[in-house]
Amino acid sequence: MRRYLSVLLVLVTFLVAGCAGDGGSQRTMRTPSGGVVNEQLPEFSPLADRSTARLNPLPTVTNGKANVTPYYKDSKADLPPVKIGLIVPLSGPQGALGQAMLNAAQLAVFDLGASNITIVPSDTTQGAARAANEVLGQGAQIILGPLFAQDVKTVTPIARAKNVPVLAFSTDWTAASDNTYIMGFLPFGQVSRVVDFAAKRGAKNFGALIPETPYGVAVNSTLRNELSR
Repeated sequence: MRRYLSVLLVLVTFLVAGCAGDGGSQRTMRTPSGGVVNEQLPEFSPLADRSTARLNPLPTVTNGKANVTPYYKDSKADLPPVKIGLIVPLSGPQGALGQAMLNAAQLAVFDLGASNITIVPSDTTQGAARAANEVLGQGAQIILGPLFAQDVKTVTPIARAKNVPVLAFSTDWTAASDNTYIMGFLPFGQVSRVVDFAAKRGAKNFGALIPETPYGVAVNSTLRNELSR
């Protein structure tokens, strides 16, 4: 899980860097199933000067071209304040991962350019419930995190009592509820795409190293179903 999230953050960083690069020649790309993606890919271009905007964000598409971010260009606009609680491990064995996610959140707010948004971080290492109560006590209107399924299940009723939604980073779909949303990639789609990719290239014998956990059981069941298909 830690390595997966670290790799994900690195990939997002390179993706953003690539979007800001030269919008020159388009190149043919292929999906994992072999489909061709070419034609005209969206052109990502930096936005113009931010000093002349009003209250409304820029549209995500301008003159048929996609913008990277719908920036708020006027940082002094009288927008309502927004507090975002970020509850991740900021110390202990997972502290480096949590710090990286906090840095990413702060960069996202800076990129947005809106002075009305505040990130309220709290460390889940000392307890997810304590972290949730801390950010809610500071007025968080949405909670990002936590990372791990058990922490998500602990935070959900606390946030629900305050009518605050939770956007968790877990891959455990059983932790989702009426006010808790899961951002992690679920095993079903991942296994399906890997098997499809390999089978279309002639693979017939598959082996799997799977942990004896609920997640592993889901992966194994999905793998067997996909191979039968």
